[in-house]
Amino acid sequence: MALSERESWLLNFYRNSELHGALLMGRLARTMREDDLLVEMTAHCATEARHAAMLSRTIASAGANLDPTIPPIQEHYSEAGGVPGTLLEILVLSETLERRVRESYHRHLVHESPHPAAAETIGAIVAEMEAKHFAEHAGWIEGALGRLDPGAVDAARRKWQAVDANVAARLERGLDEQFGNRTP
Repeated sequence: MALSERESWLLNFYRNSELHGALLMGRLARTMREDDLLVEMTAHCATEARHAAMLSRTIASAGANLDPTIPPIQEHYSEAGGVPGTLLEILVLSETLERRVRESYHRHLVHESPHPAAAETIGAIVAEMEAKHFAEHAGWIEGALGRLDPGAVDAARRKWQAVDANVAARLERGLDEQFGNRTP
């Protein structure tokens, strides 16, 4: 069974987004001065990179081509909301993206009629995110945000949640236009 063009595009999009997130966390982990943030950013980097590797293997094993030219979700967010300029904005955007990724992977499993290898890989990532690992993977962000000005955090959350809704709707419309509507 071959991947559909739509699913191949989506898996590459997920892969590129996971890899972009890993690289961002890796860069941050090279610049932070707080040990607790360094530990968590390094672990987050490793998890995102592992997810990108899992998706890469799945795409290749299903006979499709890896396409590093598909822009990651982070580029869509930057186009719609600007480039985060502070640690607070980076953390809020990361928190927002983690929720979007979880929701997207769930929707993929239900609505995309996934290739068996894709279903296995995405299912494994989702299970990992929903197990105790999610608290370790992204729960640290909430803790870091809890040490910052609550008003500024709320304002950043409102901003990035609005950007998230806009980007998600635009991406879904674009997918439907390019590949046809997903399975109901």
